[in-house]
Amino acid sequence: MERIIDFRIRPPLPSFKNHFIFTSHNPERLLADPRSLPVLHRDRQEARSARERSISLMLQEMDDNGITHGVIMGRDTGTQYGTSSNFEIAEFCEQSGGRFLGFAGINTQDPVMAVTQIRKAKALGLRGLAFDNGFVGLHQDDASLWPVYDAAAEESLPLALTASLLLGPDMSYSHPDRIRPIAKRYGDLPIIVSHACWPWTTLACALAYECPNVYLMPDCYMTTHAPGTDDYVKAANHYMPDRLLYASAYPVRPLGQSVRRFQTLPLTPEAMQGALFRNAQRLLNWPA
Repeated sequence: MERIIDFRIRPPLPSFKNHFIFTSHNPERLLADPRSLPVLHRDRQEARSARERSISLMLQEMDDNGITHGVIMGRDTGTQYGTSSNFEIAEFCEQSGGRFLGFAGINTQDPVMAVTQIRKAKALGLRGLAFDNGFVGLHQDDASLWPVYDAAAEESLPLALTASLLLGPDMSYSHPDRIRPIAKRYGDLPIIVSHACWPWTTLACALAYECPNVYLMPDCYMTTHAPGTDDYVKAANHYMPDRLLYASAYPVRPLGQSVRRFQTLPLTPEAMQGALFRNAQRLLNWPA
């Protein structure tokens, strides 16, 4: 069976359960006027696992849809957008028998704490670092973050920088030019752009064109066929079949509905196979 790696999953672990990404799954809200829902929640085929916040149901939904592996993205952004436990993620991954690998959520509001978290992440066996800088009002290239990125480079841990419309006070927080100096300064360090700078899609593809260490992960913006999806498809088919990553952003979007939609995109066989499995396998040295 061909493997599928979902590169952005947040299971209903105890520290995730009360995040807004899970509390949005409630019957009263679903019965409301669909126009009142956030765009990313419209036409969503509600996952029972998300509604009931059940790990066993999530695993069953993965099995039912051929999703063999997942990358758990931590988050540390305080109370408004949620904080997960890096220890809890590491423990879950360790107990998964190789089905899951984890990225530590990093608190960039406190650079000293962030560096400490990075050192601990390596010791916990986590495989990368997840930054949600816009949620705490920081641009990706804020001066306070350079020592934090230096620590990541010293530990050789890939960076996952979330950048899209909904993170930050305005759309400058998702602009690819904010990531460009990071990618150029740390040319040997993989930079994964979660949400792929949507809606700056052409510029995000230009960033990946210039910087071979940049991986684009449009996740929910690609599986909802958002404007700009064609840019990601063309880039992957042409010059970056090895740097597009598939992700559902579960539970924001469902596991099965997301992968099925992704598989309908007009990607070449090389780009499709790369995005669904091979690129993540190579990036994280995942055993074949």
